[in-house]
Amino acid sequence: MLQNPRNKVRGLFILILVGLISLSIYYFISINKSKKYPSIDILLREGEALLLSSQPNEAVEKFEEALRIEPNNPAAYDGLGQALEELGNREEAIKKYEEALRIDSTFSMALHDLSRALARIGRFDEALQKAHGLIKLQPDDFMAYLDAANALRNLGKYEEALEYLQKAYERNPGDWEIYHLKGICLYNLGKKEEAVKNFSKSVQLNEVNGRAYIYWGVVLQDLRDYMGAKDKYQKALEAFKKLNDKSGEKAAKEVLRKVEFLIERR
Repeated sequence: MLQNPRNKVRGLFILILVGLISLSIYYFISINKSKKYPSIDILLREGEALLLSSQPNEAVEKFEEALRIEPNNPAAYDGLGQALEELGNREEAIKKYEEALRIDSTFSMALHDLSRALARIGRFDEALQKAHGLIKLQPDDFMAYLDAANALRNLGKYEEALEYLQKAYERNPGDWEIYHLKGICLYNLGKKEEAVKNFSKSVQLNEVNGRAYIYWGVVLQDLRDYMGAKDKYQKALEAFKKLNDKSGEKAAKEVLRKVEFLIERR
């Protein structure tokens, strides 16, 4: 029996309508799901932006949300560690960096952050070990050599630290921290004039490096140039105020008070 052409058209129309409704429902669910569950990349970028704008508490929330969606994301653990460090919780931050490396042992940023965090709490031998691991992983990364130099100078191995700083310089001659650390090493080796040149270069590249100004002032104070030292301490204080670094401000005020006392006694 032949089918009525009208029925065929009606059936085709119904199929098309059902298809369009299904697509609309799928699109609606997808849109609402994406609003409710933002992508990992978006959360990581938002967390990083919050860190850059000095909002670590809010950054913690973003990275923790990312980990709820993807529990084995090393970048989320690393970002969470950075935020916790900003909040002063370094021991917990170290655990997050270690977790990131447990998930991905080649995650270079976590190795860098872990080396620096270990150095900040005085675990210099471990920091150096992590820096060496980063050098093996990324031999062209100047930050790996900086991490090693930072650990070595804290261990009092200034000559060896200078060798690593030279390697960092060869890979990135425009980084302010190379000159900062080099100045510290040279000062401790008694090469004060050379140290001054490096502190000067460091603040040229980073004008808010208040600690370089303090070291520079200390060198000048050792050379009995008290007025010059006072000028550097004042610049250090200005730099720390720009960064809203309260501990830095306190340190700058203390050395400024002491040099002003020396000036008055002359």
